Amino acid sequence: MLKQKKLLTQELFINMLLKPYFENISEEEYRGSDRVSYSLLKGFAENGPKVLVEPPKGVEGTGLTLGSIVDKLLTMPGYNPSSEYKIVDIAIDFNGGTHIHTLLKFLRDNPDINVFKEENGVFYQDTEAVERLFPILEFKRPPVLTDYFWQAAEVLRDTARGVKMISTVELMLAYRMVEVLKSHPHTADIINPPLDIEVIKQAIVFFTIRGVKCKSMLDIVLIDHRNKTIYPYDIKTGTDFKFMDNFYRYKYYIQGSMYHHALQYLLESNELNAGLDGYKIADTFSFIYLSRENP
Repeated sequence: MLKQKKLLTQELFINMLLKPYFENISEEEYRGSDRVSYSLLKGFAENGPKVLVEPPKGVEGTGLTLGSIVDKLLTMPGYNPSSEYKIVDIAIDFNGGTHIHTLLKFLRDNPDINVFKEENGVFYQDTEAVERLFPILEFKRPPVLTDYFWQAAEVLRDTARGVKMISTVELMLAYRMVEVLKSHPHTADIINPPLDIEVIKQAIVFFTIRGVKCKSMLDIVLIDHRNKTIYPYDIKTGTDFKFMDNFYRYKYYIQGSMYHHALQYLLESNELNAGLDGYKIADTFSFIYLSRENP
């Protein structure tokens, strides 16, 4: 019985042949490809043809940064956020009503304004540059420039220079969310499937739709070779009870459709027909959604 089970497992392992048909390239190479992506189609739907001439800049908000780190911790073995992000001990609050909050919002919205002096690669606080903003912001009583202000201003300065930032609090939250996904009964078998299920993470597909060259990067693809079924998943993070709002706001339906087309393209490719005859994609594209407020 054990020998028969071992032979069956070996047979399934030998048949796990889908991975070679995904693109074996880095994320940077994927981003650098000029093929049409979900992000470009989303931008086209929101802003019209101008995005084809002037693609939107890849600016990450806190939510997008958190989601990206969770994705990579789950799907990229050995990934270390500190290799990509500068980790800071401060999370900037733009929602308060004090003069300090107003100053920080102004600096965020006007990244060309510099409140630091640079000498030989070293930055120094430029109090006079900040004080020149007081009349513009109509401050009747000048605020005290606290350590918190200067730390936040440094974060805004580095962000404007293209440095990718994550606060310690947000990073700890990302690790917590990863542990929840690995252990939750609804997701544990997706993140770490049984040995007889082939799993491909950060699965990159180059494909065409009506002659248009496209690209997709799926977070997780599971292939059940017993049932000849492919299950695609994408991981999303957000606020409580807001998934459907985000589904329409960020046009996840475009993403799900593109990812389905990508996998269908693989199955219909002449190179694959012989090896994957009879395989199908699951009827629904699944999003794994986790609340950042209540993981």
